[in-house]
Amino acid sequence: MRLRHFTRTWGLPLLAGALLATSACGGDKGDGKGTPEVVRTQAPAGDAHRKQPGGADADVKPLDAARLRTRLLTLADLGPGYTEVPDDGKDDAASGATGCAAMERLSARMPSLKLAAEVKTGFKYDGTENSGMAVELDSDSPARLSAVYKEIYDSFNSCPSFSFTEGTTPTRATSAKPELPALGDERFGTLLTLDGANGPTVIKYVTVRKGSVSATLIGSPALVDKHIGKAVDKMTRS
Repeated sequence: MRLRHFTRTWGLPLLAGALLATSACGGDKGDGKGTPEVVRTQAPAGDAHRKQPGGADADVKPLDAARLRTRLLTLADLGPGYTEVPDDGKDDAASGATGCAAMERLSARMPSLKLAAEVKTGFKYDGTENSGMAVELDSDSPARLSAVYKEIYDSFNSCPSFSFTEGTTPTRATSAKPELPALGDERFGTLLTLDGANGPTVIKYVTVRKGSVSATLIGSPALVDKHIGKAVDKMTRS
């Protein structure tokens, strides 16, 4: 996984997530017009939601992209009302973060955060621009997956607020730790509220690792909560 292209499903890099409000698959604008969602921000106590890789996990081999793709969510898995927005494979403009030392370090380390295999796609719900999600599956050794995602989410959750920059446009963001589903070996997440020109936008990021594969859903909190279980179930089928 290349962090810079983490949300390329929307045509946007991870650190430009603030611009999702104007993209094809945005977050919940919190104005009652998107998919309804009760946002819960209480994090699990300590690291109870993490089973650290080790022991038998050390011998688990990564999957290649072809096998991963067969485990990616499709329209048939989601039900009616969805439109797929496939990853176009294009590179993104330079982006960065300011106002948070951990996020600035993460931005500088993006080129090194590559995993062995990745596949991704995205979905709009009911044809609206403020309700959608991106889905990504990654595979690498369990220890590598754990380390990469821990670095990403620890950085996001280390500062209560910071700014994203896409090109020359800064957007303020605040972060909170959401409740995480009891799935997989490890769970990671963050909830971003972005102060865009058209009002606040809420975007939920959840990653679940099981052995040598992980599923990440990003977008409208209600859609992420609804489909993360399906994504994890499908990615772990042999």
